[in-house]
Amino acid sequence: MNRNNSQTNGLQSVPQVAKISKSPFEQANRGKFMLDRALALHELGFHIFPLGSPYEGDLPDYIIQRFGSDEEAKAQWPKTPRISWAEYQTRPPTEEEVRKWWTDWPMANIAIVTGIQIDVIDADSDEAVAWCRSGAITRTPWENRTGRGTQFLFRKSGMDIR
Repeated sequence: MNRNNSQTNGLQSVPQVAKISKSPFEQANRGKFMLDRALALHELGFHIFPLGSPYEGDLPDYIIQRFGSDEEAKAQWPKTPRISWAEYQTRPPTEEEVRKWWTDWPMANIAIVTGIQIDVIDADSDEAVAWCRSGAITRTPWENRTGRGTQFLFRKSGMDIR
């Protein structure tokens, strides 16, 4: 995997989007891509739910009010749940729920509830990323680059990890 040009969602390596697409055609293609990806994760048994998206134009007013500034709201919206998601900690969504969410919000990012099928270690500094990659802990092919570092995804082992 080329760590500089891709991010992993646990299924396969996916190229990072270099620019935010604004044309209706590009948005429609991304919307179909996100629905297909959400359905694939659902079929694998992941408990998923929709987040905001960096590909949307106007942010909801409540997000701007919550974060205080447009800049902070834009940064946080792609990581903010669109729904109350507590129930999906104990049950997966139905296929109908997944289809409705990505029909209503075709550009939505996908969140996976962790601690069920997967555990995640957030490495938010270069030193932490290097330590995770050093072999000090079990290696994983599943990595997701974030704005602050890298998330390392591991198959749930049955151990209580905090």
